[in-house]
Amino acid sequence: MPVSGKTLSEVRQDLQDRLPTKLVRQRTLEGRDVPVVLLPEEVVVTVSEYRPVYVNGDVAHPGEQPFRPGMTVRKALALAGGYDIMRFRASNPFLDSADLRGEYDSLLTSAAKDQLQIWRLQIMLGQRVAFDLDSLPRSQAVADLAKTEDAQLKVLEADFTKEKSFLAEASKKATAQLATLTSQRSGENEGIKADTEDYDRLKEFMQRGTVPMLRLSDARRNVLLSSTRWLQAAAQATQLERDRDEIDRKLVRLSDQRRSDLLKELQEATTRLNATRARMDAVAEKMLYTGVVKSQIVRGKGGSPSLSVFRNSDGRLERIEVQEDADLLPGDTIEVALTTEYAIGLGSR
Repeated sequence: MPVSGKTLSEVRQDLQDRLPTKLVRQRTLEGRDVPVVLLPEEVVVTVSEYRPVYVNGDVAHPGEQPFRPGMTVRKALALAGGYDIMRFRASNPFLDSADLRGEYDSLLTSAAKDQLQIWRLQIMLGQRVAFDLDSLPRSQAVADLAKTEDAQLKVLEADFTKEKSFLAEASKKATAQLATLTSQRSGENEGIKADTEDYDRLKEFMQRGTVPMLRLSDARRNVLLSSTRWLQAAAQATQLERDRDEIDRKLVRLSDQRRSDLLKELQEATTRLNATRARMDAVAEKMLYTGVVKSQIVRGKGGSPSLSVFRNSDGRLERIEVQEDADLLPGDTIEVALTTEYAIGLGSR
């Protein structure tokens, strides 16, 4: 007798209508077959076994679940261990969430440190005038880092100013000394001319016999002394001019080398900041997945699971969107998909 699509009461009624009209043979204890007529009230119909229901998707234990009369989607999900996302879980999501939060905060502090260093270097390069602390996370660690960078900025600027002033003052002194030596050399040059003229005049007088040899020797000695002093002044002036040029080159090189070093540090700090931000994005994504695994958090924040029942009706498979309190039929397949709730606080960071 076909019973597909009928309720248990309908099947019982059909059997109660049919069986009393038929003879049923029953074997006695002696081994004989005796015809028996069944009365309608003697017909009892029960289901020995129902087709199981199947749960698939974001549950702890997907698979086959035995069907019981009155079973709902909620009961089937409870038998499957409740909501969960197995494909995302490699370990305890609660411990992972705490570890990831600590790693994210550490990276956030590192990013703030790199950003402060970049701003300090930009100030020293003349590319900006002050730190933009309002754009950084408000925490004691970041405030301490800002104070340290500000103090370092003042110390480095003071050292550069002192060294630059020292070299400029040394160049100024060398220029003054060079002017003095130049004046001295001019005076010595005039002295050489005078002593040479005096020597030539005395030499002419000696040839006439009017000047003794001693006077000519003294005049020659004066010429030699004047020449020696002029040569010494010229040598000192040349050396001092070299020293002044070297000081001027150091002064120019000081600014150029400082700018080169600052640009190199700025490049390194920018690279570190970009790497830190990339790691922060990766950790934030892990935190998102970990938050989805913690299904009670997802549901507690308004996350509504998507529940679908696939049912074979009249030889064709149909999909039905249901709620947790929907009734199930034997052979139903439940598809569970949790909606993703973004981790709290990631957007503000």
